[in-house]
Amino acid sequence: MHALTCADCSNGPGTGFRTLSDGLFECHAGHLLTPQDVDLDGQHVWAVEPSGPAHWGTPPAPPAPWTY
Repeated sequence: MHALTCADCSNGPGTGFRTLSDGLFECHAGHLLTPQDVDLDGQHVWAVEPSGPAHWGTPPAPPAPWTY
């Protein structure tokens, strides 16, 4: 997973979004992002760590069906 970073801030440490209690994401500079604003292609998803940081990445592949 990769940190979901703010496009308005420079890349690097401290530019990631954290999750607020109202479900919005906020960077260290106060820029806000809604879950609907996260525009990823169909192969990627976003997720939030229990401690708050938001990330994006490729979900794990589903298990193969059983064959006999």
